[in-house]
Amino acid sequence: MVNPARGDAVPGCSAALLNKALEEPVPLENVPAGLRLRSVTLTRDGIEADFAGRSVTFRPGSAAAA
Repeated sequence: MVNPARGDAVPGCSAALLNKALEEPVPLENVPAGLRLRSVTLTRDGIEADFAGRSVTFRPGSAAAA
């Protein structure tokens, strides 16, 4: 896993570009209560987020269940 905070290089991305992209917080919408963000990984297809939680309820028809 690439970890820019640890100083790892991001393929095809300069540190200045990455820092610019992360200047502003990225809001997480429609995350069910009880989940917490564990990690964010850059992939060829975009960004992958890993969440963890206990006793989290997913309700059909909610935007988070889509």
